[in-house]
Amino acid sequence: MHLYGAFGLQIDSDIPIFLLNKNKAVIKEKLAKVRIKNNEALELPLPNYSQDIFTHATGMNTLFYRKGIGLFNINKDRIEYKKSTHCSEHDFLRILLSLPIGYCLMYNNNLVLHASVVSKNGNASLFIGKSGMGKSVLAYQLIGKGFKYLSEDICAVTDKNFVQPSMPFIKISDEFIKNDFQKTYKLNSDKRNRKGLFIDAKEFFNSPQKIKNIFILNDSDREACEITEITKKESLPLILKNSFKSLPLMNDKKFDEQVINRILNLDNEINFYKVLNSSNRLQERNERIETLIS
Repeated sequence: MHLYGAFGLQIDSDIPIFLLNKNKAVIKEKLAKVRIKNNEALELPLPNYSQDIFTHATGMNTLFYRKGIGLFNINKDRIEYKKSTHCSEHDFLRILLSLPIGYCLMYNNNLVLHASVVSKNGNASLFIGKSGMGKSVLAYQLIGKGFKYLSEDICAVTDKNFVQPSMPFIKISDEFIKNDFQKTYKLNSDKRNRKGLFIDAKEFFNSPQKIKNIFILNDSDREACEITEITKKESLPLILKNSFKSLPLMNDKKFDEQVINRILNLDNEINFYKVLNSSNRLQERNERIETLIS
C-alpha cells in the first residue's frame, strides 16, 4: 500500500501516485481516510455509451467516466477505478486527482471549488472561475513573489474556512513556464495542451491556510479590467456557479442545501471581489490583484 497526506485526506492507494510523492505524508488520525483501489468489475450503466464523459452523481455516490482514461466509482471513503488500457500514468493520475478526488472531498463535508490558491502571511487568496480564465497562470506568477502555492483546480474548503493543500503540481502553457523548471510532463488528455510541472517544496504550503480573499474571475467582451469588492450575499450565486454542486448532475435537494449552507458559512471577514476583464488585459488584472493581496 502507498500512503499519502493531501487535500486534508489520508490516502491509502494500491498504486503509487507520483504527483503526491513530494508531499510530506504526515498521517494523522483526525484526517478522513480514503482508499483508492482497482476494481475491474466496474461497468457503465449504458453499455453502448459513446460520449467522452459520463457522470451520474447522488448525495452518496458518484460514477464518473472519461473516455481514454477510465471509470471511477466514488464515495466518502473509497475511490474505485478501472483504468483504460492505453492511458498513460501521467494522464490517469491527473484525472484521478481532479474530479474523482473532488467528489470524494465533497462527500467528506468540504466545499469544493474550481480554484487556484496561494497564501502569504497566513492569508489564503482564492481565484475562482471557469476553465481558461487564467487561474493557474495568476497563481504561478505569484509564486516566488512572497506567496506560496496551495492548490490548483481542486480547492477544498473546510467548515472552519481553511483551504486544504493539494499537491505541488500545476498545469501551465509553454509560454508561461519559467526557464528554471527542468522537467515538465506532457498531458495528452489536457484539451488546452498545457504541460504539468512540479512546484518546488519551498514554494508549496503543506498545511491548511485561512481564507482572506476570494476573487471570482469573469471574462468580458468589451475592453475592461475591473475589480469590484462585493458582499458575501452578492458572491453566493457566483461561487455556487463555480462549485462542484453547481454542475447539473445531481437532483438531491438536501445535498444542494448542504452546499449552499457551506458557502453561507464562509467567514464574513473574507474579502469578496468580482473581477471582469477582457482577454488582452489579463496581465494588468494579475498585477492589480497582486497589489490588493500583498
